[in-house]
Amino acid sequence: MAWLGRQKAHSLDAMMTNRRFAAVAVVVVVVLVASVVGVVDWWRSTHRFDAAQWRAAGRNYSCQNGHRQRMVDDLRAHHLHSGMSMAAVTRLLGPPSEVDRWPNRQMERQDRYDRAHSKQEFGLTRAEYDKFFPPHSLPQRGVTLSWITGSAGSDCTDLAVYFVAGRLAGVDVPI
Repeated sequence: MAWLGRQKAHSLDAMMTNRRFAAVAVVVVVVLVASVVGVVDWWRSTHRFDAAQWRAAGRNYSCQNGHRQRMVDDLRAHHLHSGMSMAAVTRLLGPPSEVDRWPNRQMERQDRYDRAHSKQEFGLTRAEYDKFFPPHSLPQRGVTLSWITGSAGSDCTDLAVYFVAGRLAGVDVPI
């Protein structure tokens, strides 16, 4: 009978140990989930488009300041819509860093030269060059407004918004 009492005490200790382990495991899981939710919320808030912050930088925005770059995905997904007027886009983003009108013969000639001389100029085959710098299907007639967003290595990155007949036709973030 004494043996049975010791067996019950031993299983009671094991059960209490298992309950403590389960409680600790639940606390760890709750802390991990809360941490992940907090990190995701922080990331979304720091990458959300803020028109006032975007415009505050103005036309002379530096490539080294990357706060615009963090906003680009949200801007493209939720704020720039096909068919928007040029006036609505400039009200949203402020004055562009650059304005190009199409057709732009000088830029087209430079693009053709770069593609034809990709091996000598960049050490890339034509196929490799086209992979890294895909040809843009630019409208026959239109306007491109660009805003500097940040940097990629030693180059500036920009948000290029294409307009045909005064309406947004496409958005690109070439590297």
